[in-house]
Amino acid sequence: MPGTQLPDEAIGLPTALMEAGAAGVVASLWSVADNSTAQLMAHFHRLWRHEALRFAQIELRRQEDFAHPFYWACFAYSGL
Repeated sequence: MPGTQLPDEAIGLPTALMEAGAAGVVASLWSVADNSTAQLMAHFHRLWRHEALRFAQIELRRQEDFAHPFYWACFAYSGL
């Protein structure tokens, strides 16, 4: 069990959710803007299969208002 044998290791929310049975988790690594996040997740859910998060991030990067990595690079997918 994580944290039992390595008490100095931090367990983040994505790890906790996967330990609880979630197949995967998309989580932000830092605070994000609501508008860009809503658009990113809309694209992500439309593209759900085959590298969905990557394609959603690419789509968001193409928009001039959200081209900076601040708006899309903070998201990471963990899981299968």
